[in-house]
Amino acid sequence: MSDNDGYKDLAVAIVVQAIYDFKKAAACYKMGKNKELATKTMTEVINFIKSDWYLQLSNLNPDIIIEKLKEELEDDS
Repeated sequence: MSDNDGYKDLAVAIVVQAIYDFKKAAACYKMGKNKELATKTMTEVINFIKSDWYLQLSNLNPDIIIEKLKEELEDDS
């Protein structure tokens, strides 16, 4: 394993955690639990995915990721 592999793993973990955080916040929002905090978290994740930092961490199209996350929020609402 090269040193570069560790950085790639960390980058993937950061993006995966952001997506997990959005999904968890969306679930709370849909259940009516702490909607203000859930909205704040979802906004922060969207802003992260739109950021230059995200583009350094991932080669996944941010517009597609955001679209999928918004679909997650709309499902079963």
